[in-house]
Amino acid sequence: MEPELGEGSPIIRYRNVLGYASAVSFVSIIFIFCAWFPKDESHLLGEVGLLPVSLPYAFIPLRLYGQKLRSGITLAITMGCAMLVPGIYLVRFATSWDKRWWVLGSLIVGLLTQLVLIVVGAKAYMRLSHTPRVGLKGLAGPALTACRYSQYSYRCTCRCLATSARTNTLR
Repeated sequence: MEPELGEGSPIIRYRNVLGYASAVSFVSIIFIFCAWFPKDESHLLGEVGLLPVSLPYAFIPLRLYGQKLRSGITLAITMGCAMLVPGIYLVRFATSWDKRWWVLGSLIVGLLTQLVLIVVGAKAYMRLSHTPRVGLKGLAGPALTACRYSQYSYRCTCRCLATSARTNTLR
């Protein structure tokens, strides 16, 4: 039961903004990965470890422009909420540890696109036609998933930052 998308529909504008924001988030993650990970044999292992974080951003436009608009909006809200807290801690860490302007800029742009994904995704979700059992309750699933993912990624981020600060591996 997807909505009819006319030329002047606000859902189309929201879909375009969400698609661009997810692409910017994906590129920002790739830039940070290239800056912080060593260029030796563990680089491939880092790329594999980064897939669970970066691939959902690639799936958001695929779902938005495919036949699964509601699923794409839900994924955008979930990923925006999930990566907001680790993004804040990474910016905080980078301001004290890494003074390269393009790393800080990429982190800040990535963090701001998370806010765009949350706000625009929620506005787009509210405009969709709902089935009788789906209303604001429909946002409970993405919110719960985002909370769980945020807790997990916060713990992993804190462990990674503590380990790298002890061993001085991030430069």
